Amino acid sequence: MIKKTLNSPLFMTWLDMFVKFGMNIILLPIATIYLAPEELAYFLFIGTLLGMAYLAEGGINRVILRATSYFKEGATMLPNNFEEIKELKTDGKMNYKLLGQLVQTSFIIYFILGLISLILFFTIGYFTSENLISKQPNVDEAYITFGLLSVFAFLYIMQLRWVGLIQGLGYLAEQKRVEIIFGLIRIALSILAIILGYGVFGVVAAMLLSVIVAHILYKKMFYAYLPKDSIQEYQYFSKDILQKLIPSAWKQSVLAWGSYLIYQGTVLLAAQLNDVKLIASYLLTLQVVNLLMRVSNAPAYSYYPNISKVIAKKDKKAFKNLLFRSLKISLGLYTLGAIVIYFLGNQILELIGAKALLIHGNLMILILFMYMLELHHVTHATIYTATNHIPFVLPALLSGIAIVIGGWFVIDDYGLWGIVLVQFIVQLSFNNWYPVWLNYKLVKK
Repeated sequence: MIKKTLNSPLFMTWLDMFVKFGMNIILLPIATIYLAPEELAYFLFIGTLLGMAYLAEGGINRVILRATSYFKEGATMLPNNFEEIKELKTDGKMNYKLLGQLVQTSFIIYFILGLISLILFFTIGYFTSENLISKQPNVDEAYITFGLLSVFAFLYIMQLRWVGLIQGLGYLAEQKRVEIIFGLIRIALSILAIILGYGVFGVVAAMLLSVIVAHILYKKMFYAYLPKDSIQEYQYFSKDILQKLIPSAWKQSVLAWGSYLIYQGTVLLAAQLNDVKLIASYLLTLQVVNLLMRVSNAPAYSYYPNISKVIAKKDKKAFKNLLFRSLKISLGLYTLGAIVIYFLGNQILELIGAKALLIHGNLMILILFMYMLELHHVTHATIYTATNHIPFVLPALLSGIAIVIGGWFVIDDYGLWGIVLVQFIVQLSFNNWYPVWLNYKLVKK
Protein backbone atom coordinates (compact mmCIF):
# COMPACT_ATOMS: atom_id res chain seq x y z
CA MET A 1 0.00 0.00 0.00
CA ILE A 2 2.78 2.45 0.98
CA LYS A 3 4.82 1.53 -2.11
CA LYS A 4 1.77 2.02 -4.34
CA THR A 5 1.11 5.44 -2.77
CA LEU A 6 4.73 6.57 -3.19
CA ASN A 7 4.58 5.52 -6.86
CA SER A 8 1.38 7.49 -7.46
CA PRO A 9 2.06 10.55 -9.70
CA LEU A 10 -0.95 12.39 -8.22
CA PHE A 11 0.11 11.79 -4.61
CA MET A 12 3.72 12.78 -5.27
CA THR A 13 2.63 15.95 -7.10
CA TRP A 14 0.43 17.00 -4.17
CA LEU A 15 3.17 16.09 -1.69
CA ASP A 16 5.65 18.19 -3.68
CA MET A 17 3.27 21.18 -3.53
CA PHE A 18 2.71 20.63 0.20
CA VAL A 19 6.45 20.46 0.94
CA LYS A 20 7.18 23.66 -1.04
CA PHE A 21 4.27 25.47 0.57
CA GLY A 22 4.72 24.16 4.10
CA MET A 23 8.47 24.55 4.31
CA ASN A 24 8.31 28.14 3.03
CA ILE A 25 5.93 28.90 5.90
CA ILE A 26 8.60 27.59 8.29
CA LEU A 27 11.50 29.40 6.58
CA LEU A 28 9.83 32.82 6.42
CA PRO A 29 9.40 33.38 10.20
CA ILE A 30 12.98 32.20 10.85
CA ALA A 31 14.25 34.69 8.28
CA THR A 32 12.30 37.54 9.93
CA ILE A 33 13.80 36.65 13.33
CA TYR A 34 17.47 36.24 12.36
CA LEU A 35 17.95 38.60 9.41
CA ALA A 36 18.33 42.35 9.73
CA PRO A 37 15.78 44.39 7.67
CA GLU A 38 18.24 45.06 4.83
CA GLU A 39 19.21 41.36 4.70
CA LEU A 40 15.56 40.30 4.86
CA ALA A 41 14.73 42.60 1.95
CA TYR A 42 17.54 41.02 -0.11
CA PHE A 43 16.43 37.53 0.92
CA LEU A 44 12.81 38.19 -0.10
CA PHE A 45 13.96 39.79 -3.36
CA ILE A 46 15.66 36.52 -4.40
CA GLY A 47 12.33 35.07 -5.56
CA THR A 48 11.72 38.06 -7.82
CA LEU A 49 15.23 37.80 -9.30
CA LEU A 50 14.88 34.09 -10.00
CA GLY A 51 11.40 34.61 -11.43
CA MET A 52 12.94 37.02 -13.94
CA ALA A 53 15.61 34.49 -14.93
CA TYR A 54 13.02 31.70 -15.26
CA LEU A 55 11.10 33.80 -17.80
CA ALA A 56 13.77 32.79 -20.31
CA GLU A 57 12.55 29.17 -20.11
CA GLY A 58 8.99 30.07 -21.05
CA GLY A 59 7.42 26.74 -20.09
CA ILE A 60 9.21 24.82 -22.85
CA ASN A 61 9.77 21.87 -20.50
CA ARG A 62 6.01 21.15 -20.72
CA VAL A 63 6.39 20.94 -24.50
CA ILE A 64 9.46 18.70 -24.03
CA LEU A 65 7.33 16.49 -21.76
CA ARG A 66 4.59 16.14 -24.40
CA ALA A 67 7.11 15.49 -27.18
CA THR A 68 8.83 12.78 -25.14
CA SER A 69 5.46 11.16 -24.41
CA TYR A 70 4.51 11.11 -28.09
CA PHE A 71 7.87 9.72 -29.27
CA LYS A 72 7.82 7.12 -26.48
CA GLU A 73 4.55 5.81 -27.97
CA GLY A 74 6.05 5.66 -31.45
CA ALA A 75 4.81 8.94 -32.93
CA THR A 76 6.61 10.07 -36.08
CA MET A 77 5.70 13.74 -35.65
CA LEU A 78 5.07 16.29 -32.90
CA PRO A 79 1.49 17.64 -33.15
CA ASN A 80 0.99 21.37 -32.56
CA ASN A 81 -2.80 21.64 -32.65
CA PHE A 82 -5.97 19.65 -32.13
CA GLU A 83 -6.29 18.66 -35.80
CA GLU A 84 -2.74 17.23 -35.83
CA ILE A 85 -3.45 15.36 -32.60
CA LYS A 86 -6.50 13.70 -34.21
CA GLU A 87 -4.36 12.60 -37.16
CA LEU A 88 -1.52 11.36 -34.95
CA LYS A 89 -0.66 7.66 -35.33
CA THR A 90 1.35 5.63 -32.84
CA ASP A 91 2.36 1.97 -32.72
CA GLY A 92 3.34 1.75 -29.02
CA LYS A 93 7.02 1.23 -29.86
CA MET A 94 9.60 3.84 -28.82
CA ASN A 95 10.78 6.06 -31.65
CA TYR A 96 14.44 6.06 -30.62
CA LYS A 97 15.45 8.23 -33.58
CA LEU A 98 13.20 11.15 -32.65
CA LEU A 99 13.90 10.67 -28.93
CA GLY A 100 17.63 10.96 -29.64
CA GLN A 101 17.09 14.07 -31.74
CA LEU A 102 14.87 15.54 -29.02
CA VAL A 103 17.53 14.97 -26.34
CA GLN A 104 20.24 16.77 -28.35
CA THR A 105 18.00 19.53 -29.72
CA SER A 106 16.57 20.26 -26.29
CA PHE A 107 20.10 20.53 -24.86
CA ILE A 108 21.01 23.24 -27.39
CA ILE A 109 17.71 25.05 -26.77
CA TYR A 110 18.15 24.99 -23.00
CA PHE A 111 21.78 26.04 -23.13
CA ILE A 112 20.72 29.11 -25.13
CA LEU A 113 17.82 29.74 -22.73
CA GLY A 114 20.25 29.49 -19.82
CA LEU A 115 22.47 32.12 -21.45
CA ILE A 116 19.42 34.35 -21.97
CA SER A 117 18.58 33.97 -18.27
CA LEU A 118 22.12 35.15 -17.44
CA ILE A 119 21.70 38.16 -19.71
CA LEU A 120 18.43 39.03 -17.93
CA PHE A 121 20.13 38.50 -14.59
CA PHE A 122 23.11 40.74 -15.27
CA THR A 123 21.12 43.51 -16.97
CA ILE A 124 17.63 44.05 -15.56
CA GLY A 125 18.39 41.90 -12.51
CA TYR A 126 21.55 43.80 -11.62
CA PHE A 127 19.96 47.20 -12.29
CA THR A 128 17.01 46.47 -9.99
CA SER A 129 19.16 44.80 -7.29
CA GLU A 130 21.94 47.37 -7.03
CA ASN A 131 20.07 49.56 -4.54
CA LEU A 132 19.45 46.63 -2.17
CA ILE A 133 22.97 45.25 -2.56
CA SER A 134 24.50 48.62 -1.69
CA LYS A 135 22.60 48.61 1.62
CA GLN A 136 23.81 45.17 2.78
CA PRO A 137 26.11 44.92 5.87
CA ASN A 138 28.76 43.22 3.71
CA VAL A 139 28.51 44.59 0.17
CA ASP A 140 31.27 42.35 -1.27
CA GLU A 141 29.52 39.25 0.06
CA ALA A 142 26.21 40.51 -1.36
CA TYR A 143 27.78 40.78 -4.84
CA ILE A 144 29.22 37.25 -4.52
CA THR A 145 25.77 36.05 -3.48
CA PHE A 146 24.30 37.68 -6.59
CA GLY A 147 26.86 35.87 -8.75
CA LEU A 148 26.13 32.49 -7.12
CA LEU A 149 22.41 33.10 -7.62
CA SER A 150 22.97 33.62 -11.35
CA VAL A 151 24.77 30.24 -11.55
CA PHE A 152 21.87 28.64 -9.68
CA ALA A 153 19.38 30.13 -12.15
CA PHE A 154 21.37 28.82 -15.15
CA LEU A 155 21.65 25.30 -13.71
CA TYR A 156 18.01 25.24 -12.62
CA ILE A 157 16.88 26.07 -16.16
CA MET A 158 19.14 23.32 -17.53
CA GLN A 159 17.63 20.98 -14.93
CA LEU A 160 14.10 21.68 -16.21
CA ARG A 161 15.05 19.95 -19.46
CA TRP A 162 15.75 16.69 -17.60
CA VAL A 163 12.49 17.10 -15.65
CA GLY A 164 10.49 17.32 -18.89
CA LEU A 165 12.29 14.34 -20.43
CA ILE A 166 11.90 12.12 -17.33
CA GLN A 167 8.23 12.98 -16.84
CA GLY A 168 7.60 12.44 -20.55
CA LEU A 169 8.91 8.88 -20.24
CA GLY A 170 6.23 8.30 -17.59
CA TYR A 171 8.32 8.57 -14.43
CA LEU A 172 6.64 11.60 -12.88
CA ALA A 173 6.32 10.04 -9.41
CA GLU A 174 10.01 9.12 -9.37
CA GLN A 175 11.03 12.61 -10.48
CA LYS A 176 8.77 14.27 -7.89
CA ARG A 177 10.21 12.05 -5.18
CA VAL A 178 13.72 13.33 -5.95
CA GLU A 179 12.44 16.91 -6.13
CA ILE A 180 10.80 16.58 -2.71
CA ILE A 181 13.94 15.14 -1.11
CA PHE A 182 16.16 17.90 -2.50
CA GLY A 183 13.54 20.51 -1.58
CA LEU A 184 13.62 19.34 2.02
CA ILE A 185 17.43 19.28 2.05
CA ARG A 186 17.60 22.79 0.55
CA ILE A 187 15.16 24.24 3.10
CA ALA A 188 16.93 22.48 6.01
CA LEU A 189 20.33 23.80 4.91
CA SER A 190 18.85 27.29 4.39
CA ILE A 191 17.40 27.35 7.90
CA LEU A 192 20.72 26.13 9.33
CA ALA A 193 22.63 28.78 7.36
CA ILE A 194 20.38 31.57 8.67
CA ILE A 195 20.55 30.39 12.27
CA LEU A 196 24.36 30.03 12.13
CA GLY A 197 24.70 33.59 10.83
CA TYR A 198 25.62 32.96 7.20
CA GLY A 199 22.61 34.97 6.07
CA VAL A 200 21.53 35.28 2.44
CA PHE A 201 24.92 34.00 1.24
CA GLY A 202 24.37 30.74 3.14
CA VAL A 203 20.85 30.32 1.72
CA VAL A 204 22.04 30.80 -1.87
CA ALA A 205 25.02 28.46 -1.31
CA ALA A 206 22.59 25.78 -0.07
CA MET A 207 20.40 26.32 -3.14
CA LEU A 208 23.38 26.03 -5.48
CA LEU A 209 24.67 22.86 -3.84
CA SER A 210 21.27 21.16 -4.07
CA VAL A 211 20.71 22.07 -7.73
CA ILE A 212 24.18 20.77 -8.74
CA VAL A 213 23.58 17.38 -7.10
CA ALA A 214 19.99 17.19 -8.39
CA HIS A 215 21.14 17.99 -11.95
CA ILE A 216 23.66 15.12 -11.88
CA LEU A 217 21.08 12.73 -10.42
CA TYR A 218 18.38 13.63 -12.97
CA LYS A 219 20.81 12.92 -15.82
CA LYS A 220 21.61 9.48 -14.35
CA MET A 221 17.87 8.80 -13.86
CA PHE A 222 17.04 9.62 -17.48
CA TYR A 223 19.69 7.35 -18.94
CA ALA A 224 18.67 4.60 -16.50
CA TYR A 225 15.13 4.74 -17.93
CA LEU A 226 16.29 5.23 -21.53
CA PRO A 227 19.72 3.60 -22.06
CA LYS A 228 22.14 5.90 -23.85
CA ASP A 229 23.13 3.15 -26.32
CA SER A 230 19.57 3.07 -27.69
CA ILE A 231 19.62 6.71 -28.82
CA GLN A 232 23.33 7.55 -29.11
CA GLU A 233 23.52 7.27 -32.91
CA TYR A 234 20.51 9.59 -33.24
CA GLN A 235 21.66 12.33 -30.86
CA TYR A 236 22.01 15.23 -33.28
CA PHE A 237 20.32 18.58 -33.71
CA SER A 238 16.99 18.53 -35.57
CA LYS A 239 15.65 21.71 -37.17
CA ASP A 240 12.25 20.06 -37.61
CA ILE A 241 11.91 19.36 -33.89
CA LEU A 242 13.06 22.90 -33.06
CA GLN A 243 10.38 24.35 -35.34
CA LYS A 244 7.75 22.24 -33.57
CA LEU A 245 8.89 23.00 -30.02
CA ILE A 246 9.10 26.80 -30.13
CA PRO A 247 5.60 27.70 -31.46
CA SER A 248 3.97 25.48 -28.81
CA ALA A 249 5.52 27.52 -25.99
CA TRP A 250 5.28 31.14 -27.15
CA LYS A 251 1.80 31.87 -25.74
CA GLN A 252 2.70 30.44 -22.36
CA SER A 253 5.94 32.45 -22.43
CA VAL A 254 4.16 35.75 -23.19
CA LEU A 255 1.57 35.04 -20.49
CA ALA A 256 4.39 34.32 -18.02
CA TRP A 257 6.04 37.67 -18.85
CA GLY A 258 2.73 39.49 -18.33
CA SER A 259 2.02 37.77 -15.02
CA TYR A 260 5.55 38.47 -13.83
CA LEU A 261 5.31 42.17 -14.58
CA ILE A 262 1.87 42.42 -12.95
CA TYR A 263 2.84 40.74 -9.67
CA GLN A 264 6.60 41.32 -9.51
CA GLY A 265 6.83 44.66 -11.29
CA THR A 266 5.89 46.50 -8.10
CA VAL A 267 8.61 44.57 -6.24
CA LEU A 268 11.24 45.63 -8.80
CA LEU A 269 10.13 49.24 -8.33
CA ALA A 270 9.85 49.05 -4.52
CA ALA A 271 13.44 47.75 -4.37
CA GLN A 272 14.54 51.22 -5.56
CA LEU A 273 13.17 53.02 -2.48
CA ASN A 274 15.64 54.53 -0.02
CA ASP A 275 13.92 53.19 3.10
CA VAL A 276 15.20 49.61 3.40
CA LYS A 277 12.86 48.86 6.30
CA LEU A 278 9.88 49.87 4.15
CA ILE A 279 11.16 47.62 1.33
CA ALA A 280 11.48 44.68 3.76
CA SER A 281 7.98 45.33 5.16
CA TYR A 282 6.43 45.50 1.68
CA LEU A 283 8.15 42.33 0.42
CA LEU A 284 7.22 40.51 3.64
CA THR A 285 3.61 41.67 3.26
CA LEU A 286 3.45 40.38 -0.32
CA GLN A 287 4.90 37.02 0.77
CA VAL A 288 2.22 36.63 3.45
CA VAL A 289 -0.64 37.79 1.20
CA ASN A 290 0.51 35.54 -1.67
CA LEU A 291 0.62 32.56 0.71
CA LEU A 292 -2.96 33.40 1.70
CA MET A 293 -3.96 33.61 -1.97
CA ARG A 294 -2.44 30.20 -2.72
CA VAL A 295 -4.36 28.60 0.13
CA SER A 296 -7.58 30.37 -0.83
CA ASN A 297 -7.25 29.46 -4.52
CA ALA A 298 -6.92 25.73 -3.80
CA PRO A 299 -10.68 25.03 -4.25
CA ALA A 300 -10.55 26.27 -7.85
CA TYR A 301 -7.79 23.78 -8.65
CA SER A 302 -9.53 20.93 -6.82
CA TYR A 303 -12.76 21.56 -8.76
CA TYR A 304 -10.94 21.95 -12.08
CA PRO A 305 -11.27 18.31 -13.29
CA ASN A 306 -15.02 18.26 -12.54
CA ILE A 307 -15.51 21.66 -14.17
CA SER A 308 -13.78 20.40 -17.33
CA LYS A 309 -16.18 17.44 -17.41
CA VAL A 310 -19.37 19.51 -17.02
CA ILE A 311 -18.20 21.97 -19.69
CA ALA A 312 -17.61 19.04 -22.07
CA LYS A 313 -21.12 17.80 -21.27
CA LYS A 314 -22.54 21.33 -21.66
CA ASP A 315 -24.17 20.99 -18.25
CA LYS A 316 -24.77 24.68 -17.51
CA LYS A 317 -26.44 24.08 -14.14
CA ALA A 318 -23.60 21.91 -12.81
CA PHE A 319 -21.02 24.41 -14.09
CA LYS A 320 -22.82 27.24 -12.32
CA ASN A 321 -22.97 25.29 -9.04
CA LEU A 322 -19.26 24.40 -9.15
CA LEU A 323 -18.29 27.94 -10.10
CA PHE A 324 -20.15 29.61 -7.23
CA ARG A 325 -19.14 26.93 -4.73
CA SER A 326 -15.49 27.44 -5.62
CA LEU A 327 -15.81 31.24 -5.34
CA LYS A 328 -17.66 31.06 -2.03
CA ILE A 329 -14.98 28.89 -0.41
CA SER A 330 -12.05 30.81 -1.92
CA LEU A 331 -13.32 34.27 -0.98
CA GLY A 332 -14.44 33.03 2.45
CA LEU A 333 -10.97 31.64 3.23
CA TYR A 334 -9.30 34.79 1.96
CA THR A 335 -11.56 37.13 3.97
CA LEU A 336 -10.94 35.18 7.16
CA GLY A 337 -7.18 35.14 6.54
CA ALA A 338 -7.11 38.85 5.66
CA ILE A 339 -8.83 39.75 8.94
CA VAL A 340 -6.28 37.69 10.90
CA ILE A 341 -3.36 39.27 9.00
CA TYR A 342 -4.63 42.83 9.48
CA PHE A 343 -5.47 42.60 13.17
CA LEU A 344 -2.97 40.00 14.41
CA GLY A 345 -0.16 39.82 11.83
CA ASN A 346 2.21 42.31 13.40
CA GLN A 347 1.37 41.17 16.94
CA ILE A 348 2.44 37.64 15.99
CA LEU A 349 5.65 38.92 14.38
CA GLU A 350 6.48 41.01 17.46
CA LEU A 351 5.79 37.99 19.67
CA ILE A 352 8.37 35.86 17.84
CA GLY A 353 10.90 38.72 17.83
CA ALA A 354 10.80 39.49 14.10
CA LYS A 355 13.06 42.30 12.90
CA ALA A 356 10.59 43.44 10.23
CA LEU A 357 6.83 43.99 10.38
CA LEU A 358 4.01 44.01 7.84
CA ILE A 359 2.74 47.15 6.15
CA HIS A 360 -0.03 48.60 8.32
CA GLY A 361 -2.92 51.09 8.17
CA ASN A 362 -4.75 52.19 5.02
CA LEU A 363 -2.06 50.91 2.67
CA MET A 364 -2.46 47.41 4.14
CA ILE A 365 -6.23 47.64 3.64
CA LEU A 366 -5.69 48.61 -0.02
CA ILE A 367 -3.24 45.73 -0.57
CA LEU A 368 -5.59 43.17 1.02
CA PHE A 369 -8.57 44.47 -0.97
CA MET A 370 -6.58 44.53 -4.22
CA TYR A 371 -5.45 40.93 -3.76
CA MET A 372 -9.01 39.85 -2.95
CA LEU A 373 -10.00 41.18 -6.38
CA GLU A 374 -6.97 39.36 -7.81
CA LEU A 375 -8.09 36.10 -6.19
CA HIS A 376 -11.61 36.60 -7.55
CA HIS A 377 -10.51 37.10 -11.13
CA VAL A 378 -7.72 34.48 -10.99
CA THR A 379 -10.26 31.90 -9.77
CA HIS A 380 -12.55 32.81 -12.67
CA ALA A 381 -9.65 32.72 -15.13
CA THR A 382 -8.47 29.31 -13.85
CA ILE A 383 -11.94 27.88 -14.26
CA TYR A 384 -12.47 29.47 -17.68
CA THR A 385 -9.30 27.87 -19.08
CA ALA A 386 -11.14 24.54 -18.83
CA THR A 387 -12.85 25.64 -22.09
CA ASN A 388 -9.39 25.51 -23.79
CA HIS A 389 -9.89 29.17 -24.78
CA ILE A 390 -7.20 31.36 -23.21
CA PRO A 391 -7.76 35.03 -24.17
CA PHE A 392 -5.59 36.44 -21.37
CA VAL A 393 -2.18 36.59 -23.09
CA LEU A 394 -2.21 40.12 -24.54
CA PRO A 395 -4.14 41.72 -21.62
CA ALA A 396 -1.64 40.26 -19.12
CA LEU A 397 1.37 41.55 -21.06
CA LEU A 398 -0.06 45.04 -21.63
CA SER A 399 -1.19 45.32 -18.00
CA GLY A 400 2.25 44.29 -16.74
CA ILE A 401 3.98 46.86 -18.93
CA ALA A 402 1.50 49.57 -17.82
CA ILE A 403 2.12 48.79 -14.13
CA VAL A 404 5.91 49.02 -14.48
CA ILE A 405 5.88 52.20 -16.59
CA GLY A 406 3.19 53.86 -14.48
CA GLY A 407 4.92 52.91 -11.25
CA TRP A 408 8.24 54.25 -12.50
CA PHE A 409 6.69 57.67 -13.14
CA VAL A 410 5.05 57.98 -9.70
CA ILE A 411 7.67 56.39 -7.43
CA ASP A 412 9.65 59.61 -6.82
CA ASP A 413 6.63 61.71 -5.84
CA TYR A 414 4.33 59.16 -4.22
CA GLY A 415 6.62 56.30 -3.15
CA LEU A 416 5.12 52.94 -2.24
CA TRP A 417 1.58 54.33 -2.20
CA GLY A 418 1.96 55.39 -5.82
CA ILE A 419 3.29 51.99 -6.93
CA VAL A 420 0.43 50.10 -5.26
CA LEU A 421 -2.23 52.51 -6.58
CA VAL A 422 -0.96 52.14 -10.15
CA GLN A 423 -1.17 48.33 -9.86
CA PHE A 424 -4.67 48.60 -8.38
CA ILE A 425 -5.98 50.97 -11.08
CA VAL A 426 -4.46 49.02 -13.99
CA GLN A 427 -5.84 45.69 -12.77
CA LEU A 428 -9.25 47.19 -11.99
CA SER A 429 -9.49 48.67 -15.47
CA PHE A 430 -9.59 45.25 -17.20
CA ASN A 431 -8.15 42.09 -15.65
CA ASN A 432 -10.25 42.17 -12.47
CA TRP A 433 -13.51 41.93 -14.40
CA TYR A 434 -12.79 40.36 -17.83
CA PRO A 435 -12.50 36.67 -16.73
CA VAL A 436 -15.55 37.21 -14.50
CA TRP A 437 -17.56 38.47 -17.47
CA LEU A 438 -16.44 35.50 -19.61
CA ASN A 439 -17.64 33.00 -17.00
CA TYR A 440 -20.97 34.73 -16.57
CA LYS A 441 -21.40 34.53 -20.33
CA LEU A 442 -20.86 30.77 -20.07
CA VAL A 443 -23.46 30.53 -17.33
CA LYS A 444 -26.05 32.44 -19.38
CA LYS A 445 -25.48 30.50 -22.64
